[in-house]
Formats: sequence, C-alpha cells, structure tokens
Amino acid sequence: MERDEKIFTAALNSIFRYNGSPARELIAFTGSAESVFKLKENELREIFGGREYSFIKEIVNRAVLEEAEKELIWAERSGIEILFSTDLTGGYPKRLLECEDYPLLIYKRGTSPLEARVVISVVGTRRATVNGINTCKKIIGELAESGLNPLIVSGLAFGIDITAHKSALENNLRTIAVLGNSPDTVYPVSHGKYSSQIERNGALITEFPRNSLSFKINFIRRNRIIAGMADAIIIAESGEKGGSMITASLASSYARDVFAIPGRFGDTQSKGCNMLISKNVASLFYSTESFIDQMGWQDFITKKRPVQQILFGLESGEKEKILVALASVSELNIDEMTRITGIAIPLLSSSLVELELEGKVAALPGKRYSII
Repeated sequence: MERDEKIFTAALNSIFRYNGSPARELIAFTGSAESVFKLKENELREIFGGREYSFIKEIVNRAVLEEAEKELIWAERSGIEILFSTDLTGGYPKRLLECEDYPLLIYKRGTSPLEARVVISVVGTRRATVNGINTCKKIIGELAESGLNPLIVSGLAFGIDITAHKSALENNLRTIAVLGNSPDTVYPVSHGKYSSQIERNGALITEFPRNSLSFKINFIRRNRIIAGMADAIIIAESGEKGGSMITASLASSYARDVFAIPGRFGDTQSKGCNMLISKNVASLFYSTESFIDQMGWQDFITKKRPVQQILFGLESGEKEKILVALASVSELNIDEMTRITGIAIPLLSSSLVELELEGKVAALPGKRYSII
C-alpha cells in the first residue's frame, strides 16, 4: 500500500474518528481514500443528499492531510504499527472485514499478529463477583491445558476483562486488548501496569488516533471490534445492561457464536447471561470440553500441555510477606502494606502485579488489594 494512500486513509479516520460509516461509504463510492479528497464540495454534498456536514469542508480544505502525515511519522517513531483495512498484506484482521462497520485502520502496540487459527473473545461485567472471576480463570486455564492455543481478546476493563487478560498471560496464551481510547494512553490508568506484559505477549489495539476525546460511545464502539475479531464470544458474567450485552448482540449480528455462563436465579450479575441463554442469543457454556466440541475445534488441538505459569525473578519471601499481611485483614492499600511488611513501594508494586497474575491477589478500586 502506497504511503500517500495511507496518509489519505489516516486523514479520513481522523475526520470520522467517532463515526466511521461516512468514510467507508466515500471510499466505496470513489474507489480509494485519495479519490475522496479529489471530490469538489458540491460533489460531496450531492453524495450525501444535499445535506450540509462539517466534514465536507474538512475534506475540501485538505489541511487534515498534513496532520495525518504527522500522525504516521509519530506512530513510526513511537513503535506503533498502523494496519489499514485496504492493505490485505499488512496484518489487518481479516475476520473484521466480514463486518460491515469495520474500522478503517487499527493502531497496534505489540508484537503479536491479530489473527490465529482460533480467536476467542472473553468479556463480562466490570463489577465481577469472586465466582465470576474464578470461573473466568478456570476456563482460560482449561483452554490452555487443552492444547487449543487460542488467542484471547478482551477490552482491558475492570472485572472480567482484565481477569481474561491476566489469565491468558499467566497461562502463556497470546492476548489482545481492544482500547476505547487513543493508542498512546491506557484506560483505566491503573491497568497501565499490565500494558507492557500484554505488548510482549500480544498487543493493544485501537481505531482512535492521538488526542481523541474519551467519549462513552468510544467504549461501545470498540465492542464491535471485540465481537468481530473472534470466532466465538464467551460472556463470563453480566447484568441485564452494559457493554457485555452490547458485545453479545453485535457478535450475533456478525454470525459469531455466542456462549454465556449461567448463574443462579436472582443473582444480579448473572441476569444478563441467563437472559441471553433464555432468548437463544447465546448457547449455554456447560464446560470447556463441550465448548470446544460445539465449535468443532477438536482437530485444532495440538499436544496437550501442562499450564506453565510465568516465572518471575523476585524473591518469594517478599510475596509471602504480602500474603501474610492480606490474610489478616479483608483488604489493604499500598501505604498500609508498606508499613506492615517493610517492603519498599517499587518492589511492593512489582510483587503485587505478580501475585495478581498468579491468581493469589485481587486488585480493588482505590488501589486496594485483597487475598483470593
């Protein structure tokens, strides 16, 4: 793909960063992003039924092209790869192209390809219960043990999403975090401590360019990428409303297989999953083995392997002190743990990240921690 076409595509992505539909229509109509910028103002207005749109003047003005070129240079210097939907050899995930609302381009931080023979998205509520978290961990652990070697996709949010990422890392599976913000930031900020590990063992991706505003709708839009990238979506735990339910609906519209883990009658955080199953939007997730069978993935299974947790270089004595401190109370913040254990904050923070990945400690809102 020629660099000029990349600049024109990046410019359109910037203009339509919060609603890519008109950009896709214009490229389909003219044949290329460059051709869009050759249209005159009256031609653009005619394409959109004579209506006046602010983006028409942006396209005619062409000043956005200079900013787009700066964006490409910045990405190159920052080690961020930009994958274009019109470049079939550039690593853009082909599953996304099956979805009519695919993003024009994707910013990628990390080394992992965005495709695999098996891609599974795992999502759920931000307010996950201990049971939901443990179930999510168990499923991903079993997927790793099965020899299926799937790529795990989620949204880096609190609760089930971050549990899915951490469990994938713990089990040496590649994982992709789909962001609802610009590529140079991580949200929530507290999950920035996992970003380098995800980059090494997967990737962080987004369609939003630098300096994009963090509108709530962005996180809803990113759900279509989570849904569209996968062969199957597992809703681990969800209330009746929220991003997981939107992801399930989108996945169903893309003809993706949706599975939901049922919960007890009346449990608030299981109502969404139970409803999806009752309305036949999702299949009941009965067991990991039956899930693999239902998806017809038996032939994809390589030699089963024991789960090998990530090994760390820190002394186990530091982590043991933390676990002892947390065992005596329900939860502690960083300052309280430093006072009790005598461990310096940098080493304490590193130890806590490792304990989280090992599934022994849970991070809570307000930078507090509890033992699992």
